[in-house]
Amino acid sequence: MTHAFIKHGVRHVFHDMGGDIGQWLIDNFQTWEEHTFNVFEQVKSPNATALDIGAWIGTTAIWLAHNFANVVAVEPDPVSADFLKRNLVASGCTNVIICDRPISNVERDVVFGPRGHELNQSTSYIKAMQDNPNDVTIRTVTFDNLPIPEGANVTFVKCDIEGGEESILEDLLEFCIKNKSHAWVSFHLSWWKDQDIKRFLNLFSKFNTDVPDPISRLIHQDGFGSILFQPKGD
Repeated sequence: MTHAFIKHGVRHVFHDMGGDIGQWLIDNFQTWEEHTFNVFEQVKSPNATALDIGAWIGTTAIWLAHNFANVVAVEPDPVSADFLKRNLVASGCTNVIICDRPISNVERDVVFGPRGHELNQSTSYIKAMQDNPNDVTIRTVTFDNLPIPEGANVTFVKCDIEGGEESILEDLLEFCIKNKSHAWVSFHLSWWKDQDIKRFLNLFSKFNTDVPDPISRLIHQDGFGSILFQPKGD
């Protein structure tokens, strides 16, 4: 059984997962994160490549695949990655490379697992230690080692990894400066180990954003907000 939706002109087909997620798709996907998809409309580029970091079951990767030449989708949750593969096929997406390793600032073996009891809840993350029977030990990947096609023009990065953005934020934004890419970054400050966002202000100053200054105040006010970064001079 599958569920099909037209969202921003793209047909999304999801295999039925049952339970809360299946019902969430039926009740909420059609209107979910409209602001995010409006941003996607602004940055879409049929001749470029997009990175979807935190692809989950394909809720954003499917749309990106229909509006970019290629997509690299990062999803280390093994249950989510399985549904991602199946949903991409069902939605007619043949231009997506899946990276099933968590992204970090260094390559190392880590414990990765659910924030709650089960995998595939969209909130799995890198842990300090194993605390759940569903946890897995897996090797991280860095920006330098992502499976980006040779010669690809990466113009857009979406990052929504439930607090994991803390460890890669510097690498992500430096990547965007180097490649003149836009970045749509979701912040989960309450899950950061070091919540002093001001340590990134010098890096933020190299970008135009879609929010008023100061960015640090906005992130503290909305601990789960998203910001569009555009390198200055682009």
